[in-house]
Amino acid sequence: MLRKALRGVVCDLDGTLRIPPSLDLKALLSSLANRKFPCRDEAELARQAVERAKALQSSGETSLPGALELCDFIDSIPLPRAIITLSSRADAQKHEVKELARASRRFSPIFGGEEKVVKPSPEPLLRVCHKWGVEPGQVLMVGDSAKYDIACGNSAGAITCLVDPLFRYRIDELTGERRPDFVVHSLHEIQELIRKIGYLPFDCKFD
Repeated sequence: MLRKALRGVVCDLDGTLRIPPSLDLKALLSSLANRKFPCRDEAELARQAVERAKALQSSGETSLPGALELCDFIDSIPLPRAIITLSSRADAQKHEVKELARASRRFSPIFGGEEKVVKPSPEPLLRVCHKWGVEPGQVLMVGDSAKYDIACGNSAGAITCLVDPLFRYRIDELTGERRPDFVVHSLHEIQELIRKIGYLPFDCKFD
């Protein structure tokens, strides 16, 4: 399928850019040790992902590895970026100011869980597209949940990318609106994905 060049990136917050506040990383490591993976490489990569998150958390950071670098890359192209989260807008803004403020720009808009309609409805993403003045097919939706993020993006007509550092999903088992266009296992891979899809520099006006 011929894809349109990207003109914006929309991200989920918890599990994508940030370690979920309620997530017990020590318990998660234990659960991974008891889980059956199709191959040892996946098990080791998943374990390493949690260990990196633990190291960041112990140093007082809650952003997942690669979050700031991804923001910097998107800003350098430049493309606008937004957040659609089930957490509150204020919570997302607080996290941005605390940990992602070193990026040259900011997320705009940010739609939180207090909105009348939330993910997996396509409405939040369609509102982002309207604000930016772009078509949904020109936007990349990035998230860790097939049920919420990928369904939201696909329903809106966006390009979708599932971030799955723990190898929770088997792509062949995902169907309909929950099946992503792309799967990556770290945020660092998204920079190359954006280059692969192609983009048109778009200096969107911010509030």
